[in-house]
Formats: sequence, C-alpha cells, structure tokens
Amino acid sequence: MFFIRKLNMSKKNVPKKTSNKIFIIFFLAILAVVTLTGFIYYQSQRPNFRDLEAAFNELNIPSDWQQVSESSNRGTWGLFCWQLEGEACPYKINTYTRVPISDYKRMEQLLTSTRSELEGLGYTEAEKVYQKCDEIDLAQNDYQCGVGGVKNGVRLVVSYFSNSDTDSTKGNYVSVSVSKN
Repeated sequence: MFFIRKLNMSKKNVPKKTSNKIFIIFFLAILAVVTLTGFIYYQSQRPNFRDLEAAFNELNIPSDWQQVSESSNRGTWGLFCWQLEGEACPYKINTYTRVPISDYKRMEQLLTSTRSELEGLGYTEAEKVYQKCDEIDLAQNDYQCGVGGVKNGVRLVVSYFSNSDTDSTKGNYVSVSVSKN
C-alpha cells in the first residue's frame, strides 16, 4: 500500500510540471504572435517619417533660400501613424524665402530644372503643377507653380509661390513638401 501511495503522489507532481511547460510555451507563442503582428504593421506603414526625412535630405537646397517655417507630423516614434491621425501622416513641409521671379520664361526654366533634378534623384511621374501659374499671375506677383514626383511611395512637391506665406507675410517663397503617396 505504501508503494502504491508513493507512486500516486509522484503522478500528482507530473501534471504540475507539464502545466508549467505548457504555460511557458503558450506565453512564448503569444509573445511571438504579438511581435510578428507589430512587425507586419510597421512594414505596412512604409514609407514612415524616417523615409521622408531621408528623401528630404537628398535634396539640394540652394544657399540663397532662407527657411522661414517648418511643419511636420511624425506619427508615433516616427515609425507609423494610427488611423485616427488621418491620411496626412506622415508629412514634412519646409518653406523658404527666395528671390522674386516675375518673368514667365524664367519660371518655366526653374520648373524644368527642378523637374530634371527630381528625375535625376529617381522620382517618377515628375510633373509640373500649375495651380495659378501664367504670365498674368507672374506679372501681378500672385502665383503658385510647382513640380511634384513620386519615389518608393514618397511624394515630393516643390512649389514656388508669392503673395503670402503661412503667416500672411508678403514675399516670394518656395515650399518643399514630402508626404506619403
């Protein structure tokens, strides 16, 4: 009888050890699923703010442009944006002052050279954006002309405009915006 009782006690301890192993395996499986889900979510949010920064840093900003404002939405840790933040995430916009342009041919040359620079950096669909960009608008110093392109899901737009900047200060400006396409 003593032998049977001792045998039964050892059987009671075995399920306890097995349940600990099952708990550890279950915990590690949940941890792996959470990590994999986070990684997949991070990859689906590409390009992120870091990618936009890299695209922005590729640009050659002329030395005569003086930065007057900067605006951005980095998202969470610069890696991804939650659905609540909207589709304008991530983005970065820098505005610079520049010399005035009143000649339509000069503006055409500037837009063509900007487009060539974007194409040289690998941007496709590089196209001129004429929102308010004709000879009359340039003569009245009230215009907005630009060039935009797409590369690896990053949309880059360089806009030349006059009249007022974001603070309603009269002048001639360039806005460089980088956003998720």
